[in-house]
Parts: sequence; structure tokens; C-alpha cells
Amino acid sequence: MVPPGPPPDAAKRPRRRRVAVVVTLVIVAALAVAAVAAVSAFVLVRRGMAVSRTRGGGFELTARAIEFRADNSRWPKDEVECFGAELPPFDAWGTPLSLRIEGDGDDASVFAWSAGRDRTWGTPDDWVVGSEPRDAANQRGFRQKP
Repeated sequence: MVPPGPPPDAAKRPRRRRVAVVVTLVIVAALAVAAVAAVSAFVLVRRGMAVSRTRGGGFELTARAIEFRADNSRWPKDEVECFGAELPPFDAWGTPLSLRIEGDGDDASVFAWSAGRDRTWGTPDDWVVGSEPRDAANQRGFRQKP
């Protein structure tokens, strides 16, 4: 006959339960940290790709303007004239890049501008995505990073 009372391992059960809860919480916390790190990395990579794509469009726009001048002996009046029937390049936020030429003749500086994240021209987040000569934006103090 078995004597009445708790089984011999009854004292160990609450401790096992606590250990299981702690292990579960540690695993959940680790997964949460991993998820935050993955999302942060994705956002940073995506932003970097957007900036690179925008800069590439700026270099293309300035090159087309220089090519237009070589072919027509004058600067284009805007980005549409450079590209003709083609669409001019867009920035990462879907706004067409803008061509601005300062000066005349061979001494002119060519700038490709992005309206920036807010998609509105004339705001503080507008930035130069390409210029010719390359250091012209630095010399004039234009913003060059989004």
C-alpha cells in the first residue's frame, strides 16, 4: 500500500515550470531582437539603393545635357528637351529630376536636382544628385545628400 501524500518529485515540478517559462521568455526576446535588426537592415539597404538609383539618374541627366550642347551648340532649356520622347529620370520618390544650368557657354555649370523625400520643390530637403563639373555643387554650397 502507498502512503498518502505528494509524490516524491512534486517539489521539483514548480521549479521545472519556472525554468521552462524563463527559457521561453529568453527565446521570445531573442527572436524580437533579431526581427528588429532584420527590419533595420532592410530599411537601411533600401534607402541606400534609393539614393544610388537617384544619383545614377542625376549623372545620366547631366551627361545628356552636355551631349545636347555638343550636338546643338546651346544648352537645353529643360530636362524634357534633353530626353525628347523618352521619359527623363526620376528620383527614388517618383519625382522627375530637374535640370538647372547656371552660366553661359563653356563656363556653365550643370546641376541635376531631386525634390527629395517630400516631393515638393523649393524645400530644405531638395538636393543635387549630379553636377558638371563634379565639384560645382560643393563650390556653391548646395546640399548633396538626402
